[in-house]
Amino acid sequence: MQGFVLTRHWRDTAAGTEVDFWLATDEGPRHVRLAPQPSVAFIPAEQREKAEEFLRNERSVEFRPLSLSDFHRRPVVGLYCSRYQQLLKLEKRLRQNGIDVYEADVRPPERYLMERFITAPVRILGQPGPGTGKFIDCHLRPAPGYRPRLRAVSLDIETSARGDLYSIALEGCGQRQVYMLGPFNGSEDQLDFTLEYCDSRAEMLEQLCRWMERHDPDVIIGWNVVQFDFRVLQQQADLHRVPLRLGRDGSLIEWREHGSKEHFFASVAGRVIIDGIEALRSASWHFASFSLEHVAQTLLGEGKAIDNPYQRMAEIERRFAEDKPAALALLEQVAAMGSGLSSAKAINFVGSFAEDGWACERDLGRAANCYASAAEGGDFRGCFNHARMLGAAGDVDAALGWLRQAGARGNAAFLAKAEAWLTASDIPAFQTSGVTALREGAAC
Repeated sequence: MQGFVLTRHWRDTAAGTEVDFWLATDEGPRHVRLAPQPSVAFIPAEQREKAEEFLRNERSVEFRPLSLSDFHRRPVVGLYCSRYQQLLKLEKRLRQNGIDVYEADVRPPERYLMERFITAPVRILGQPGPGTGKFIDCHLRPAPGYRPRLRAVSLDIETSARGDLYSIALEGCGQRQVYMLGPFNGSEDQLDFTLEYCDSRAEMLEQLCRWMERHDPDVIIGWNVVQFDFRVLQQQADLHRVPLRLGRDGSLIEWREHGSKEHFFASVAGRVIIDGIEALRSASWHFASFSLEHVAQTLLGEGKAIDNPYQRMAEIERRFAEDKPAALALLEQVAAMGSGLSSAKAINFVGSFAEDGWACERDLGRAANCYASAAEGGDFRGCFNHARMLGAAGDVDAALGWLRQAGARGNAAFLAKAEAWLTASDIPAFQTSGVTALREGAAC
């Protein structure tokens, strides 16, 4: 049987590292589990004796000679472990003791694929295991040229300025579906999609999970869909205690944080997530701004129905309160795309109003939430304001990370004002480390 790799996963077990792949095939999705895999890294052969001395009390560790060399043309040996987490810990110990370690960061699924020159199309060698669509203890080989037909859905959510979930829109698999927080208002006469009201945000999330299970897409696409849409959905799921089971096996979304903890990666078992922004960047596209409005105007010559970000937020709020179907009709043209940089800037301004009590009750909690959303959306003023709030709450380490982001994204006039504020801050760490972090970001 031939298949096309959608997602890959791994976990350590007593028998070794278990590697799973989800494949798209002409007969539907298939779940493939390999025989337990060893984990490997490489060290210079001349350092083998020293490494063996450091690891002499380690279990399930083996050194093997290989016909490979590093970039300095030194022969290398393989360091094999039964579990990948063990390998990562050994790498850290060896490096701390002056021993070079190569490729320990290559995770088990990627190691398996790259050593067999597999990109995505594969041939499955093995027999079906227990359960529909499963293969156990099998092997994969390249199958160049195989391309199955994939089922895709575009996902978009709409929220208030505070991040409260208003609606979830899905288009794909022959469906155009919107789940919206009730109660009903307005008219549904002109709608060209299916609109279903939900009594609570928890029900909206449950409906999303049921839709995914029922229509079973291979691919989920959207604009800023990981950093915004899925993160908001996860936050709402945690808040309302609804398991966000979007995986084909009923599993939860898997999250990984970048080392800076300011960028996230999401994985759904059996479903590829394609973020429009990351896809364009990886294809070497460059824009002055990756906001949806700017990219759409540049590539398509058209943008959202309301092209001013402040008017757009006000109109979304007005239509949600007065005529929910009209709000969705306005936003349906961008059904798979997140709010973008322009909305992040607007949310930052909403936070300023809340912090200072302009035309509303002063609400520091709301301001902090707005600044966090604006920062995550890429607004440099939002990054700075989010850092201010974190510092005031005592989380200086996290604040310094956002100050670096503000420095990397801000303009010269803003950076001058920001540095002056930090220098005069009553938080001692801001006066020193904060200024340094801002400058480090600006130097990138």
